[in-house]
Amino acid sequence: MPRLLDLPPEQQEKEARRAAEQEAAVRETARAHLRVFKQCILLTFLGVPVYAYSWRLSDPHASELTAALAFLVSYAAPFFRWLAYQVSQSESFAK
Repeated sequence: MPRLLDLPPEQQEKEARRAAEQEAAVRETARAHLRVFKQCILLTFLGVPVYAYSWRLSDPHASELTAALAFLVSYAAPFFRWLAYQVSQSESFAK
């Protein structure tokens, strides 16, 4: 059975190279998504021991300061990490 579309060899190489580049770009994007996701999860869980430590402190000022730090690590840091990644990947903010 003949092929539907016979391309010259140089065109076939060009198309194969383009397809490989697109496939590599998709894999890299998926890796970047997963890396940012893991970083956000890690930051969220890193704040838990800080919260626990803030409960053990007897000084109210130090306890509040430690709880605020835990909030920054657990909630603010992952949010801003995610936000920075989304802005860097957005075409609206392309340089």
